[in-house]
Amino acid sequence: MVDSGNTKPALSAVSHLPAAVTPRALTNKQEAFVIAYLRLTNATEAYRIAYNTGKMTAKSVNETASRLLKNSKVAARLAELAKPAAEQAQMTVDRTVRETGRVAFLDPARLYGPDGLLKSIPDMDEDTRAAIASFEVEEIRVNGDVIGRTKKVKLWDKNSALDKAMRYHGLFERDNMQKPAPQPVQIQVVLVGGK
Repeated sequence: MVDSGNTKPALSAVSHLPAAVTPRALTNKQEAFVIAYLRLTNATEAYRIAYNTGKMTAKSVNETASRLLKNSKVAARLAELAKPAAEQAQMTVDRTVRETGRVAFLDPARLYGPDGLLKSIPDMDEDTRAAIASFEVEEIRVNGDVIGRTKKVKLWDKNSALDKAMRYHGLFERDNMQKPAPQPVQIQVVLVGGK
């Protein structure tokens, strides 16, 4: 079935799922939306694949897709199908907090050996390696011979990691509760000379 140039998935697109995971509460189109959303991570595009959108405006498709994504049955199905992938990727709260902590609390001195030289990646501990966003080595050549190397290490954003850690611990909420409530401004008008 073709609509607006989009190829529709077969309604049996979920037949490969185990019986325990087969949808019970969703329509076939809602299930097709869920499958497309998990593949694309774009609600509007997933909606275009699952539904007939030929006579809808782009704004209408976007709004309807957003509402469908918030539908409790659709959200539950998305979570149900995404959970195994998250478990396989070891995306747990504990691991997320641990990885954030690795970035937030890295001491850059751990990048260097006792001789003051940058350690090689295998010589760095796991926590230090986890805080590295990129590692570049540029060779300096003269007449085709390598006479030196420049090594650049870029770390993940420490401020961003600290911000996330503070949000996790609710520190912003506590800070906001300590601020005094805004006081109303009082203005007194005095009329001079009866005007």
